Amino acid sequence: MHIRFRLTQLPIRIHFVFLMVLLAVSLALSSSFLVFVIKKEEYKQMPVKEVDMISRALEYDYASLLLMGLPSSSFEVSNKWKAFPMLRRAVLEDTTGDVVLYFSRNALNEGAIDTQALKLDSVLDGDVLLMRDVMFEGKHVGQAKYIISNKGSAILIDQLADVLLLMIPVIVLVAFLMSLFLQHILLRPFDKLMAAITSVTQDQIHADRIKVDNEDKSEFGLFAKSFNGLLKRIQITFADVKKSKAHTQRLAYYDVLTGLPNRRMYAEHIESVLEATKGKDRYGAMLFIDLDYFKNLNDSRGHAAGDYLLKQVAERLQAVFRADDMIARLGGDEFIVILDNSEKSRQQLINKVLALLAKLREKMSERFIIFDESYQLTISVGISTFSGIDSSPEEIMSQADRAMYHAKDSGRDGHQFYRPSMKKLADERVLLEKELRKVVEKNELELFYQPQVDEQGEVVGAEGLLRWKRCEDLISPTHFISVAEQTGLIVPIGEWILKTGFERLKAWQEKGLSQNFFLALNISQFQFRQDNFVTRVRELIKETGVNVKQLKFEVTESLLISNLDDTIEKMKELSSLGIRLSMDDFGTGYSSLLYLKKLPIDELKIDQAFVCDLNVDEASDGLAEAIISMAKHLNLSVVAEGVETEGQLLFLRKHGCHVFQGFYFYKPMPLAEIESLIL
Repeated sequence: MHIRFRLTQLPIRIHFVFLMVLLAVSLALSSSFLVFVIKKEEYKQMPVKEVDMISRALEYDYASLLLMGLPSSSFEVSNKWKAFPMLRRAVLEDTTGDVVLYFSRNALNEGAIDTQALKLDSVLDGDVLLMRDVMFEGKHVGQAKYIISNKGSAILIDQLADVLLLMIPVIVLVAFLMSLFLQHILLRPFDKLMAAITSVTQDQIHADRIKVDNEDKSEFGLFAKSFNGLLKRIQITFADVKKSKAHTQRLAYYDVLTGLPNRRMYAEHIESVLEATKGKDRYGAMLFIDLDYFKNLNDSRGHAAGDYLLKQVAERLQAVFRADDMIARLGGDEFIVILDNSEKSRQQLINKVLALLAKLREKMSERFIIFDESYQLTISVGISTFSGIDSSPEEIMSQADRAMYHAKDSGRDGHQFYRPSMKKLADERVLLEKELRKVVEKNELELFYQPQVDEQGEVVGAEGLLRWKRCEDLISPTHFISVAEQTGLIVPIGEWILKTGFERLKAWQEKGLSQNFFLALNISQFQFRQDNFVTRVRELIKETGVNVKQLKFEVTESLLISNLDDTIEKMKELSSLGIRLSMDDFGTGYSSLLYLKKLPIDELKIDQAFVCDLNVDEASDGLAEAIISMAKHLNLSVVAEGVETEGQLLFLRKHGCHVFQGFYFYKPMPLAEIESLIL
């Protein structure tokens, strides 16, 4: 097995020579053996022919000697026997078996031949015994016995050995030369093929092809064509692998939706930026960009609309910033822009950032068209500046993130540069969020009620206002409602407000509450956009048994940002239940006459931002007057909130507002106080 393995490792040329020589030698030996067999058969027949010839030639002499016994005949026969060189011994016997004449070339072998111990044609000391009857005129007159020399086979073998000794070297030489010639003819195409294969394997050049005639039907031609086909398939496969590798690389480092670098590429880029500028007094900035109210669009119009908006935002970001600035999408609606260390002073960097932010705000202010609908977008941006000295990617990201949340807490649609004080605010925010997650479970929420009065000062309603009993302090929603909205906690909190408000109103109704009294509950846009919002309202009505004719839901203009059709449909369903709808903080958001005409609302609520400047700012006077006038023409009632002075009250009365809410009349009060006032 080991030898066979080693032989298989030899080049095909050696195999070819070896096989050619082996074939030639085998043919020579086979032909020699065949000649030997034929000649041996011929030599075997020669004694028989020799005896037959002797018998025919001496038949008359044998008869004369046997019948007449002439001495001269004995002499003549003996001399004639001597003339046949193959004849070793001869005996002539009469019919009784007596020896009449005996001949031997060797004096040691005189005497009769013992035919009993021998068979016809058997060998005796290398000779063959043959017997022939002597006939005369058809009668048997005696018998001649011959021993003929049978050394022809030995002679033949010697001759054959001599021939083979001469022929085999010649045959081997001829076979070797013939193999070289055949190698040149047959293996030359194979050499070209092997050279091509070697080129492909070593140089990885899969575009090369073996030159072959299309009409070539030889095995090598067919093999070369097949190999060319294989090379083509390999070339295509390698191209596919290269594309797949590039695609995988892109998936690993780029966002699939927007085509922007992803978080992984951002992390590597910021590391390289800081490493390249380590120890240098150069300044760069990270801009953390978050889309305001993006969740509204996603929830109302679906992820397809949200994805389409994100693509457009990515395009606008690329239009604002340089190609050298990295723009990455971290996920969701969060984007990062890295301005490399390009400025020599922090102030120069800040001026550059402010210029870019102005350009970005202008670009983002252009309306987005999403599925044939117009959409207005604002962004909140947090900025962290850094240098190559004592900066880490984690710290830069954390600072920009804190600054962005501070921008959101400051009213959105703005930007904030990171300040060290923000860390404390961020820590407080984390703690606030942690505690806020358990407020419903711990029963730490409470509804306060601020009465609404008519022109005579009679209480005609109240607005339920949320308070958080945190560590024995009552916290206003202005301090935690934005966190609740950003974390989604506003939904369970809003659920608590609805259930508590319904239960309170039901209890008051059972105690004889005036039918002219309305309880207003604030509905967050995030709660309103829940698919099951109206269903849940129906369930609460059924659970509490409240008369919804005395319920009023206050919604803000932020509902009009997107999916107006869905908003109108839900409002109609609520109205069909008997719930009144009030547009809260009117005039501060996105309202227009067109929207007001479409919305099934019952009331406009003038925002306190306008009320507080009445009799002070002519613009506020004009806006308040216009809102009241517009409400009259649309058959809507009007409530003014934030009334704190008699002057404000007189102005509102004069221009047709009949319901008021504010500190001038009552501050928000707990349950016991409102019940003593209305029951």
